[in-house]
Amino acid sequence: MQEQGLLREPSALILTMAERTPPQLAARLALTLDRGRGHCLLALDEGAEPDETAPQGMSERIAFFVDLSDVGIGDITGFPPEAEEVQQGRAALQRVTIPAEVPQQITTICLQFGIDSLRAARFTLRAARAHAALSGHVSVTSGDAEVACVLTFAHRVAQFPQTEPPAPR
Repeated sequence: MQEQGLLREPSALILTMAERTPPQLAARLALTLDRGRGHCLLALDEGAEPDETAPQGMSERIAFFVDLSDVGIGDITGFPPEAEEVQQGRAALQRVTIPAEVPQQITTICLQFGIDSLRAARFTLRAARAHAALSGHVSVTSGDAEVACVLTFAHRVAQFPQTEPPAPR
């Protein structure tokens, strides 16, 4: 009988040296994440050169980008959270509402940065809601959305918004 493998049950997967991921593995991980069965992928991209990055199809399915180059292991506290903290966070999340204009605002910001994927907007909306819950808000605020944009757009930006020069006086 063949083994079922790591992807059979939902789990947190840590992929070191993600920039070296072969296309077959990247595709399999992307498919697993798309199925939405509870898997979580933490891709550690240690590429030194600009062209040394994790495969695009896999990166597209990763919600957050966090640069930890200036963070020492001793600087990290309160992780992982206690089980009670996780339960409290989940309960708070259920009470958070999203104002009708927030999804439109997030989608507009995506387009301004050349992000043409709806996944990015969905990740951002979910992150804004989670940030609101952790901050004790009952509704997503513009501050929650701003934090979520920073966390979810960093690895997706394709262009910077065009700003018009001020009119001469």
